[in-house]
Amino acid sequence: MPEPIEQLILIHQPRTASIETCHQRLSEPFTQEHLIGLALQAEKLHPIGYAVFEWQYLGGSKTGYQRLMNVVHHMFQQGRSLCEITQSLELALHQFETDFSALALKHSIKNQ
Repeated sequence: MPEPIEQLILIHQPRTASIETCHQRLSEPFTQEHLIGLALQAEKLHPIGYAVFEWQYLGGSKTGYQRLMNVVHHMFQQGRSLCEITQSLELALHQFETDFSALALKHSIKNQ
């Protein structure tokens, strides 16, 4: 079974999901509604990480783009370098993906 994060990508943007994921159906306990709910929970924990994830894998949205641009602008105003900003955004993405996976694991254990 593909990772829950791959299943989330498949729901929103099938072209960016891995080939293995595209050939498999969503299975319990990860229905489309469950995955979206877990993503919303993880977004509350890491809104910037979700915005990066959304922009990178889901095709982005106007609000996600604006959120990222506001964060980047704020970091530039603080005098941070482009390298530091990139590292911060990568860390935020990693934190979102880690928490999403942890929530998915917790959900799957609870539903067994």
